[in-house]
Amino acid sequence: MAGPLDRPAGIQPPKAFSADPAVTDKEEVAVHEKAFALLERSATYGQEARSPIEAELSAL
Repeated sequence: MAGPLDRPAGIQPPKAFSADPAVTDKEEVAVHEKAFALLERSATYGQEARSPIEAELSAL
């Protein structure tokens, strides 16, 4: 099973995120959009996400 920091080849995390919740700089907005798009693509939902969580909890 892949670890939390494993990512497909060529996919790099953004350099930094702003601590300010009001992001207005166009370049910074683009960084956030790209980061969230990558997170969305790698996310799992429903039972696919629930199964590994339940397995880990039962192993405790």
